[in-house]
Amino acid sequence: MTRKNAGFPDWSALATPPREMRWAEAIDALRIFPRFMLVGYGLWVVYFVGRIMQFYFDLEPAARSTEVTAFCTLVIGAVTGFSAPIFSIYNASARNWDQYYMNLRQLLQNLPTPPPGQAQAQVTTTTRIDAPAPEATS
Repeated sequence: MTRKNAGFPDWSALATPPREMRWAEAIDALRIFPRFMLVGYGLWVVYFVGRIMQFYFDLEPAARSTEVTAFCTLVIGAVTGFSAPIFSIYNASARNWDQYYMNLRQLLQNLPTPPPGQAQAQVTTTTRIDAPAPEATS
């Protein structure tokens, strides 16, 4: 019998996951590495397109033939066209919040209820300072 996540510990039985797992979840939720990838790609595009433009404008006007112009256009189009897979990787790395909230809802519905006679926790509400005072009913 093989488990779906064989080799990984099952933290679902613990009330609070270990500190390392909380950090891993925070890094995953903030999507730090995909954001670094986007920033790195953007900087690379700026540098590479700048170098191609520098190459093109450093040529003598007589040397700027149709072939060289087509080559520079092709290279810039390929470099900037590569952004579609990069952005799709970034979008695909997002957490599925619908599944997260569905699991949380199921977890909250399955919480044990205290036996009758035992006091339940009271939910208190607070009012804002700048909120209007409730009207008195007579």
